[in-house]
Amino acid sequence: MATKDWSFEEVDKHVQQADLKQFDAGGRHHTLGAGTAGIPQICAIYAIAKPILQFISKVLPKKWSDALAKLMQFLDLLCPGT
Repeated sequence: MATKDWSFEEVDKHVQQADLKQFDAGGRHHTLGAGTAGIPQICAIYAIAKPILQFISKVLPKKWSDALAKLMQFLDLLCPGT
């Protein structure tokens, strides 16, 4: 998912469509104790959370937004295509 300027409505629609129960214990993306094997699950939740992070970064203080941008840069490298 390329970086874009998400509207609140787009972020909400994206998140509402996500099945977050799949990240709970017993779910398809549960990562407890997975180590590096959990990377696909991390990327799956990042794909859901990325628009939220992009949206809220616009209202954070600059230093906070910069730190969040660094985290997202790392996750973009770890999770190509998100």
